[in-house]
This record gives sequence, structure tokens and C-alpha cells, in this order.
Amino acid sequence: MYYDTDGTRLTNCCKALSTYDPDSEMLLCNTCRHAVVGGQGDGTEDNHTTTTQDTTMLFYINPDLTAFNNLTLGSKVAYRRTFEIALSDALSEHDTSDDRAPGQHFVHLPESAIAQSGVTCGIGRRHVINVHGNTMLRGPEDYVMREHRGLMTSYLKRRTALPCASLACVVYTNEAYNADPQVKKCGRYAPAWASHVIVAVLASPAGTPTPPRSTFRLADCLAGGNNEADEWTLEDVRIMCKESVGFELQYCVVCD
Repeated sequence: MYYDTDGTRLTNCCKALSTYDPDSEMLLCNTCRHAVVGGQGDGTEDNHTTTTQDTTMLFYINPDLTAFNNLTLGSKVAYRRTFEIALSDALSEHDTSDDRAPGQHFVHLPESAIAQSGVTCGIGRRHVINVHGNTMLRGPEDYVMREHRGLMTSYLKRRTALPCASLACVVYTNEAYNADPQVKKCGRYAPAWASHVIVAVLASPAGTPTPPRSTFRLADCLAGGNNEADEWTLEDVRIMCKESVGFELQYCVVCD
């Protein structure tokens, strides 16, 4: 078996990370794109565990999350082992009374974890200031097309990413993750050995609000994609829609 410097198991074929391909429904090596078995490069196997004072936290990476890959879109983490240690410490002090739903945690990590974990921001501005001091939309040369979760979408190039100032993580307990409607639909459950599942990594720049759900993901939740939506009122939905639309008019996800 092969491992990277953070202890994450790599693929046997190319000593690389792997990504779940929704079209073929297979785990593919990021280098040669050949199918590999679970555990090879997908973040589910490593040669370490992450231990806090009295608890051992074992993290499974949501197969749709690519923040730990060499080439990815959105927020990016270079050093997984360091990130998991910081997350474990933050999670051990997390106040669950603020959770959106039981077992669904939104955890803020300390600013020191940004540099130590090699985190880069996941968004850039859609507008720039030109030499005359005028605000203008970025041109097509600043964008790339990428497939993500079955959709072909435009993203800003990573060179346009704003400096990262805050770091948060959406992490579920194993039970909450496996009870999620989307997980049940695709059948890709978290393994029994995992205590928690890292669902999303949110690296945000200074002076910007915490990224809300995308307009697409918000609609998906309302259509039954997340148990949390069962508790939303019409006013809740109006507020979230306003936040999502306002955010997407100003910012766009970046991509390698």
C-alpha cells in the first residue's frame, strides 16, 4: 500500500488520489482515470487515527467532497492530517444546541488552521476594478467549464481566489449522514468505523458573508434532499433565497 505525507492511502496504480465518478458510479484514479477499489485514494483509509483528549474521532470523507484532491473546485486543503487534528479539537468544543439538525454540525476552525492545513479560499469576485476605477464583469478568459455532480458549470479560475480569512466545516455524525435522503438515494453510506463524516469545507475571504447554500442546492433541499428542510417556514425560505441570490450575483466558486 502507498500513503502520502499526511498518511492518506493512495491508489495502487499511480500512487495518487481518487474521485467518485457519478456517471460510471465508480471510483477513478485521478491520474490514469482507471477504476480502483474503495479505500484507494478516496480518503477512507489511512495509516493513522485522529485522537483528542478522551475521544478518538475517525473521519470519513463525503465522496462528493473534493477539497482534499490535488485538482478540485471550491475550497482546497493541502494537508489533510493537520486539518483533521484542528477539526477534532474544534468539534470537541462545539455547541450542538446551534446545529441545523441533530448530528449536522457547522464547525468553525481557528484562523491558525488556515496556514497550517494549506487551505485556499473557494470563491472569487465576479467583478473587478479596471485601470479607470470602474467596476466591470470578469471576461470569459477568467472562467473554466467543469463537470460537478452531474452538471456542467462555469467556475472562476483558482488564480482569482480571494485570500482566505476564515475556515469552517460541515461535519455529520455517522448516524446523521447515513439518514440523509441523498445518501439513502445513492446508497453510498459511511462505513461503520467512521465516527464522523466531513461533508463540506468552507474557506471564506475577509469581508464576505458565510457562503449560503447555492440556489440549486437550496431548491434540492426543498424538493426533499435534506431532512432539515422539513422544519423550514415560508419566511425561512424567503430569507435563504435572498441570501443565496445576493451571494451568487457577487461571487463565484473557483476551480483548478
